[in-house]
Amino acid sequence: MRWALVVLCGVLGQLGGSRGQGANLTVAVLLPKHNMTYPWAWPRVGPAIRLAIDRINRQPDLLPGHTVRWVFGNSEDKHGVCSDRDAPVAAVDLKLSHDPDAFIGPGCVYSSAPVARLTSHWKLPLVTAGAAAHGFDNKEDVFSLTTRAGPSHRKLGEFAVGLQGRFNWTHRAMLVYSDEKLDDRPYFFAIEGLYMQLPTFRNLTVREFSLQDGEQANYTLFIQEVKQKGRIVYVCCSPDTFRRMMLHAQREGLTRGDFAFFYIDLFGASLQGSRFPDPQRPWRRGDKDDASAREAFKAVMIITCKEPENPEYQPFLEQLKQGARTHFNFTLQDGLMNYIAAAFHDGVMLYAQAVNETLQQGGTVRNASAITRRMWNRTFYGVTGFLKIDENGDRESDYSLWDMDPTSGIFQIVYNYNGTTKKMSAVPGRELHWPGKGVPRDVPPCGFDNSNPLCRK
Repeated sequence: MRWALVVLCGVLGQLGGSRGQGANLTVAVLLPKHNMTYPWAWPRVGPAIRLAIDRINRQPDLLPGHTVRWVFGNSEDKHGVCSDRDAPVAAVDLKLSHDPDAFIGPGCVYSSAPVARLTSHWKLPLVTAGAAAHGFDNKEDVFSLTTRAGPSHRKLGEFAVGLQGRFNWTHRAMLVYSDEKLDDRPYFFAIEGLYMQLPTFRNLTVREFSLQDGEQANYTLFIQEVKQKGRIVYVCCSPDTFRRMMLHAQREGLTRGDFAFFYIDLFGASLQGSRFPDPQRPWRRGDKDDASAREAFKAVMIITCKEPENPEYQPFLEQLKQGARTHFNFTLQDGLMNYIAAAFHDGVMLYAQAVNETLQQGGTVRNASAITRRMWNRTFYGVTGFLKIDENGDRESDYSLWDMDPTSGIFQIVYNYNGTTKKMSAVPGRELHWPGKGVPRDVPPCGFDNSNPLCRK
């Protein structure tokens, strides 16, 4: 009776994909249905999944004798927010109604965790381009069948380790983030990746500070904490909050060269969106503070995901936009959020390839462990170019470092980081501009507590 009630709460299923006669392979897609603020919202990612499944079903040598179809479930609650309650209920509905062979998604951390636990119990593979939090790194138990085809915050932390090493910052780093403990806490989880990885670099000391986002943020306390505890500062918050932070830092003399501020803006909200008057000038708002903000942002570098440069990516984006218009009545804008849709596409293709290889070795579509292991520790070429899934089932992520040209005030990419090789490469003809005409130190000359004996004479 209890299970019947779960089914009666309503299956949000839709069917898609066909290739004539043959065995069905069903993938259950579980994503936010309406909330477009999420990079993995269904109208953003749905066209990519449709493209991948259509491609699989048209390719005669990939899963011959099988037709892939998809069913959909909504991971939002009634308020349009990712839910750790509604998502697993939807997953159970899909399991009982359609008995899928794999799950695609969710994307949000709090939705993904309970669903991934369920799919592990059901012995079904789960592939997502979300679930970026550090907690999903543990693949030994509950997340043993989870594959992440998109960026994860452990990889972001590895990039930060690379930055610290490149500029010889071997002693200390400071992490600042806003955290409302509402919704999916994206700023907290992004910073958590750095918090976990930075100490692995020469036993580096890490200090952290959280503040409320928006108008209620305590910027005075932020300034005090930075002065006392950090010189190399990584910040993750909304673009408007970050601008206000930097205005306070500029007034307190923290932007003249002794401090470096790295703004973590993975999808380039401050750089590429249409919300601001000049996206490549993230300091600009058309208000009285623009001049001060421009001066403050000379001490800022911005970290984003790296946009793929392979020849297949831009044509894919055009197909993605067309699919969004046709099937979802939604107009996709340019921007790095589309990279997540592309990563979901490649995740579906990678899953199909792993199933195909498992079948060729005499397995079945229900050999979840074998299929999952064939997705791990391998390279794969997709619409995002060459991607590497590491031995832990996580994609090696690439990042870009942006710096402001002091003459034009425009931010541009100066370095790209390759997550597979762990190497940073400079963009030809561009360089970092340090306000103090040199790389700042990560510890002040007298130390943070005036511990240098020379300073006490």
